[in-house]
Amino acid sequence: MAKRGLPPQTKHAMRDVVPLDTPYTVLISPTDYCNINCNFCAYHGPVGNPDEYDKVMTYDMFQEIIDQLAAFPHKISRLTFSGFGEPTMHPLLPEMMAYANQKQVARQIMLVTNGLLFSPEYNQRLIDAGVDYIRISVPAIDNEKALEITGHTIDVAEAYRANIRHLFEHKKII
Repeated sequence: MAKRGLPPQTKHAMRDVVPLDTPYTVLISPTDYCNINCNFCAYHGPVGNPDEYDKVMTYDMFQEIIDQLAAFPHKISRLTFSGFGEPTMHPLLPEMMAYANQKQVARQIMLVTNGLLFSPEYNQRLIDAGVDYIRISVPAIDNEKALEITGHTIDVAEAYRANIRHLFEHKKII
């Protein structure tokens, strides 16, 4: 498999490259719901179970977006799953990533997450889907501070760290 990292930085005059024939980067927000309510976050959506609400991107809509991105003449540099909620709350996030990977729309597929829903099984689904880069926004490093910041009891001392460690130990190098 060819490496899909970002292209080397080159200098171009803006007048020579705009308008672009392909978007440079695309951010997809699969859900506006979050599993925590961090007091520092300007982006979190409503806290709750997305299965009970209609603010979750349908898989059909996602496929339509990816199919449209595939029609551009070049790959986009980065497809980022992030947004106003916690992307891992979408039940089909790994399948969405796999579809984007299959359609080869981007040189890099990235996930921005708080990582609280990671587990060995979920981690493997992400790895199998072909995610290239995961940026984890850690809300706190101890349980008391996590409760103060997020409004939720979070075991950041044990399970959280173990799940992140598991993901790191099982990642694929491309």
